[in-house]
Amino acid sequence: MTDYWQYDFPPFFTIQPNDETRRLQMDIWCAIIMDYCRRNKMFELNISESLGQPPFRNDKIGRNLTEESLRIILDEMVKRGRAEWINVDGTKQCLIYWLRIDEWADIIKQWVEEKALNGTMCTLYEITQDEDRSNEQLLGLDERILMKSLRYMEKDGKAVIVQIDDSYGVKFL
Repeated sequence: MTDYWQYDFPPFFTIQPNDETRRLQMDIWCAIIMDYCRRNKMFELNISESLGQPPFRNDKIGRNLTEESLRIILDEMVKRGRAEWINVDGTKQCLIYWLRIDEWADIIKQWVEEKALNGTMCTLYEITQDEDRSNEQLLGLDERILMKSLRYMEKDGKAVIVQIDDSYGVKFL
Protein backbone atom coordinates (compact mmCIF):
# COMPACT_ATOMS: atom_id res chain seq x y z
CA MET A 1 0.00 0.00 0.00
CA THR A 2 3.01 2.25 -0.24
CA ASP A 3 1.55 3.71 -3.46
CA TYR A 4 -0.81 5.83 -1.34
CA TRP A 5 0.64 8.13 1.31
CA GLN A 6 -2.84 8.45 2.84
CA TYR A 7 -2.72 4.80 3.88
CA ASP A 8 -0.24 5.66 6.66
CA PHE A 9 -2.23 8.71 7.81
CA PRO A 10 -4.33 7.64 10.84
CA PRO A 11 -7.43 9.79 10.04
CA PHE A 12 -7.68 8.00 6.69
CA PHE A 13 -9.18 5.02 8.55
CA THR A 14 -12.05 7.14 9.91
CA ILE A 15 -14.81 8.28 7.54
CA GLN A 16 -14.42 12.03 7.27
CA PRO A 17 -17.42 14.33 7.93
CA ASN A 18 -16.42 17.11 5.50
CA ASP A 19 -17.97 16.40 2.07
CA GLU A 20 -14.92 17.36 0.00
CA THR A 21 -12.50 15.51 2.29
CA ARG A 22 -14.77 12.47 2.27
CA ARG A 23 -14.98 12.51 -1.55
CA LEU A 24 -11.17 12.51 -1.77
CA GLN A 25 -11.00 9.78 0.90
CA MET A 26 -13.47 7.65 -1.07
CA ASP A 27 -11.48 8.17 -4.28
CA ILE A 28 -8.36 6.79 -2.60
CA TRP A 29 -10.14 3.92 -0.82
CA CYS A 30 -11.79 2.86 -4.09
CA ALA A 31 -8.40 2.92 -5.85
CA ILE A 32 -6.74 0.97 -3.02
CA ILE A 33 -9.43 -1.72 -3.03
CA MET A 34 -9.40 -2.09 -6.81
CA ASP A 35 -5.57 -2.24 -6.88
CA TYR A 36 -5.52 -4.77 -4.05
CA CYS A 37 -8.12 -6.97 -5.73
CA ARG A 38 -6.36 -6.74 -9.10
CA ARG A 39 -2.96 -7.63 -7.61
CA ASN A 40 -4.45 -10.58 -5.71
CA LYS A 41 -6.80 -11.65 -8.51
CA MET A 42 -9.78 -11.24 -6.16
CA PHE A 43 -13.28 -10.64 -7.44
CA GLU A 44 -15.25 -10.88 -4.21
CA LEU A 45 -14.92 -9.30 -0.77
CA ASN A 46 -16.59 -10.67 2.34
CA ILE A 47 -16.84 -7.81 4.83
CA SER A 48 -16.38 -9.84 8.01
CA GLU A 49 -13.44 -11.83 6.60
CA SER A 50 -11.73 -8.77 5.12
CA LEU A 51 -11.79 -6.42 8.10
CA GLY A 52 -8.86 -7.95 9.95
CA GLN A 53 -6.60 -8.03 6.89
CA PRO A 54 -4.76 -5.52 4.73
CA PRO A 55 -5.68 -3.23 3.12
CA PHE A 56 -8.40 -2.69 5.72
CA ARG A 57 -5.96 -2.98 8.61
CA ASN A 58 -2.66 -1.12 8.83
CA ASP A 59 -0.46 -2.60 11.56
CA LYS A 60 2.23 0.04 10.96
CA ILE A 61 -0.01 2.75 12.42
CA GLY A 62 -2.29 0.48 14.45
CA ARG A 63 -5.47 1.43 12.59
CA ASN A 64 -8.25 -0.50 10.87
CA LEU A 65 -11.61 0.19 9.28
CA THR A 66 -14.78 -0.63 11.16
CA GLU A 67 -17.46 -2.75 9.53
CA GLU A 68 -19.61 0.38 9.14
CA SER A 69 -16.75 2.29 7.49
CA LEU A 70 -16.03 -0.54 5.05
CA ARG A 71 -19.72 -0.75 4.21
CA ILE A 72 -19.77 3.02 3.48
CA ILE A 73 -16.75 2.65 1.19
CA LEU A 74 -18.24 -0.36 -0.62
CA ASP A 75 -21.58 1.49 -0.98
CA GLU A 76 -19.61 4.27 -2.68
CA MET A 77 -17.96 1.74 -4.99
CA VAL A 78 -21.43 0.40 -5.87
CA LYS A 79 -22.58 3.95 -6.71
CA ARG A 80 -19.52 4.33 -8.95
CA GLY A 81 -20.19 1.04 -10.74
CA ARG A 82 -17.07 -0.59 -9.29
CA ALA A 83 -18.81 -3.09 -7.00
CA GLU A 84 -22.09 -4.94 -6.60
CA TRP A 85 -23.64 -6.25 -3.40
CA ILE A 86 -24.27 -9.98 -3.60
CA ASN A 87 -26.01 -12.28 -1.16
CA VAL A 88 -24.13 -15.47 -0.43
CA ASP A 89 -25.70 -17.43 2.42
CA GLY A 90 -26.77 -14.22 4.16
CA THR A 91 -23.23 -12.80 4.41
CA LYS A 92 -22.27 -9.26 3.45
CA GLN A 93 -20.25 -9.56 0.28
CA CYS A 94 -19.39 -7.49 -2.75
CA LEU A 95 -18.39 -8.42 -6.25
CA ILE A 96 -15.50 -6.06 -7.10
CA TYR A 97 -15.11 -4.69 -10.62
CA TRP A 98 -11.47 -3.69 -10.81
CA LEU A 99 -12.21 -3.41 -14.51
CA ARG A 100 -15.61 -2.23 -15.73
CA ILE A 101 -17.79 -4.73 -17.61
CA ASP A 102 -17.14 -2.96 -20.92
CA GLU A 103 -13.37 -3.17 -20.26
CA TRP A 104 -13.65 -6.94 -19.62
CA ALA A 105 -15.68 -7.22 -22.85
CA ASP A 106 -12.88 -5.44 -24.74
CA ILE A 107 -10.32 -7.86 -23.31
CA ILE A 108 -12.49 -10.80 -24.39
CA LYS A 109 -12.85 -9.29 -27.90
CA GLN A 110 -9.08 -8.92 -28.12
CA TRP A 111 -8.60 -12.55 -27.03
CA VAL A 112 -11.15 -13.69 -29.66
CA GLU A 113 -9.32 -11.75 -32.38
CA GLU A 114 -5.87 -13.00 -31.33
CA LYS A 115 -7.09 -16.61 -31.34
CA ALA A 116 -9.15 -16.12 -34.55
CA LEU A 117 -12.31 -17.39 -32.83
CA ASN A 118 -14.86 -15.24 -34.65
CA GLY A 119 -17.71 -17.46 -35.79
CA THR A 120 -16.83 -20.23 -33.36
CA MET A 121 -18.41 -21.52 -30.16
CA CYS A 122 -16.47 -21.53 -26.87
CA THR A 123 -17.25 -22.73 -23.39
CA LEU A 124 -16.80 -20.41 -20.43
CA TYR A 125 -14.04 -22.73 -19.28
CA GLU A 126 -12.10 -22.20 -22.52
CA ILE A 127 -12.25 -18.44 -22.04
CA THR A 128 -11.08 -18.40 -18.42
CA GLN A 129 -8.69 -21.36 -18.53
CA ASP A 130 -6.96 -20.87 -21.90
CA GLU A 131 -4.16 -23.44 -21.76
CA ASP A 132 -1.62 -21.49 -23.80
CA ARG A 133 -2.10 -18.53 -21.43
CA SER A 134 -2.44 -16.10 -24.33
CA ASN A 135 -4.34 -13.71 -22.09
CA GLU A 136 -3.38 -13.76 -18.42
CA GLN A 137 -6.11 -11.24 -17.57
CA LEU A 138 -8.88 -13.71 -18.40
CA LEU A 139 -7.25 -16.59 -16.54
CA GLY A 140 -9.48 -17.37 -13.56
CA LEU A 141 -11.98 -14.59 -14.30
CA ASP A 142 -15.01 -14.88 -12.03
CA GLU A 143 -17.88 -16.51 -13.95
CA ARG A 144 -20.37 -13.85 -12.84
CA ILE A 145 -18.19 -11.09 -14.27
CA LEU A 146 -17.54 -13.16 -17.40
CA MET A 147 -21.29 -13.63 -17.96
CA LYS A 148 -21.98 -9.91 -17.47
CA SER A 149 -19.23 -9.15 -20.00
CA LEU A 150 -20.60 -11.67 -22.49
CA ARG A 151 -24.11 -10.23 -22.08
CA TYR A 152 -22.63 -6.80 -22.77
CA MET A 153 -21.04 -8.21 -25.94
CA GLU A 154 -24.34 -9.88 -26.85
CA LYS A 155 -26.19 -6.54 -26.62
CA ASP A 156 -23.46 -5.07 -28.81
CA GLY A 157 -24.01 -7.80 -31.42
CA LYS A 158 -20.56 -9.33 -30.89
CA ALA A 159 -21.62 -12.60 -29.25
CA VAL A 160 -24.51 -15.00 -28.70
CA ILE A 161 -24.79 -16.80 -25.37
CA VAL A 162 -26.12 -20.35 -25.57
CA GLN A 163 -27.20 -22.51 -22.66
CA ILE A 164 -25.73 -26.01 -22.87
CA ASP A 165 -27.23 -28.35 -20.27
CA ASP A 166 -26.26 -26.84 -16.91
CA SER A 167 -23.71 -24.36 -18.26
CA TYR A 168 -23.22 -21.84 -21.03
CA GLY A 169 -21.29 -21.40 -24.19
CA VAL A 170 -20.81 -18.38 -26.38
CA LYS A 171 -20.54 -17.92 -30.11
CA PHE A 172 -18.46 -14.94 -31.11
CA LEU A 173 -19.69 -13.01 -34.12
